[in-house]
Amino acid sequence: MTLFYLQMRDFHESLSLNHLIKSILLNCLQKGLSLNIIGYKQSNNPKEGAIPVDIGVARTMILNRKYQGKSHFLRRYLYECWLVVRAAFHAKLWKESDICLAYSFPSSFIYLWVAKTIFRKKTIFWIQDLWPDNAVESGIIRKGSVPYKLFFAMEKLAYRKSDVIIPISEDIQQRLLDYGVPETKLNVIHNWGYDDSVQTIPWNENRFAVQAGLSEDIFYAIYAGNVGAVQNVELVISAAELLMERTDIRFLIVGDGVSLSAVKKKAEGLSNITFFPMQPPELARHVYSAASVNIVPLRKGIIYTALPSKTPVLLSCGRPVVASLDLDSHYASLLQKYGIGPVTPPEDAQALADAITHIADAADATGIAENARICFEDQFSQKTAFRKFNDIFRRLIIELSQ
Repeated sequence: MTLFYLQMRDFHESLSLNHLIKSILLNCLQKGLSLNIIGYKQSNNPKEGAIPVDIGVARTMILNRKYQGKSHFLRRYLYECWLVVRAAFHAKLWKESDICLAYSFPSSFIYLWVAKTIFRKKTIFWIQDLWPDNAVESGIIRKGSVPYKLFFAMEKLAYRKSDVIIPISEDIQQRLLDYGVPETKLNVIHNWGYDDSVQTIPWNENRFAVQAGLSEDIFYAIYAGNVGAVQNVELVISAAELLMERTDIRFLIVGDGVSLSAVKKKAEGLSNITFFPMQPPELARHVYSAASVNIVPLRKGIIYTALPSKTPVLLSCGRPVVASLDLDSHYASLLQKYGIGPVTPPEDAQALADAITHIADAADATGIAENARICFEDQFSQKTAFRKFNDIFRRLIIELSQ
């Protein structure tokens, strides 16, 4: 049996895309599936790097695409639609495949329509974030507007053309159920880390701590990741302002994004905050391990359309977590169920500050650290995710043979 995958983006555009896609495709090869891949390589981007379709035993076709940068959203969207249509002209790899895997992007509906209607293949829709709801939460479009209704209608077409839909969280699954997607199509599989090792990097081996000149005697509350429209990093700054008198607690903001300038402006005059640039993927565990507590701040409503991509790696480091997000979400319940750390309302800086001081003043956080490791192994490990993926592949293969 052969799996077909259309790789729309380059490595440098999405690090999470790289490790998730590459690891699941390698898992497919190990389980006896063949791979047919069409990938796009940006031809005029100075930051161009290796793309995650360089899997030697896969049959691959690499096509060129133009770098879009931060051009107008509609222009980028239409160009992405054209890339899917263009890939469909290379019919041989599609025809010689049995199952088509779609990693969610705004024009997924075209890919799934081509796979199901033209080539009549079994289809899997792997939903990383819920389009166009995530565009609403990011302020790109307004819910109820004509563009939203159009995009939503096309996304519902993608649901109809999918044999299996894999949302990455129970909260996204519930939203899909609310939209009328049959429960029989849905299979939640959480994203996973770079591997299944579970360890806190010892302080004397922590490259980030050494490079940043951190002290083991200070309590570090760390936010690391994208500083954008959906991450509520401003809330972290507000919490830091409330804790100015706690000289034993320091806040580190490690990352980059469109909102970084606004966040830095809000932090002006606060001596207990230090900013660091985004660190390379190989230092992610070092950053999270240096934290006395890791902070996951999301704007209200975001958790229902996406799941923080940092969760697996963060939990694998076994450090306490404070999450600021919707309290009635399944994700909040999950963190509370495993006792990883407190969950606070997404707009309550005082609650976030109190949660951080509670952990800082605790005599021992060993229990929380162990709970984080257990949660990672149960919910966010490659072993758990691949077992579920393999069950889906087996079921579709059986259906194809009948």
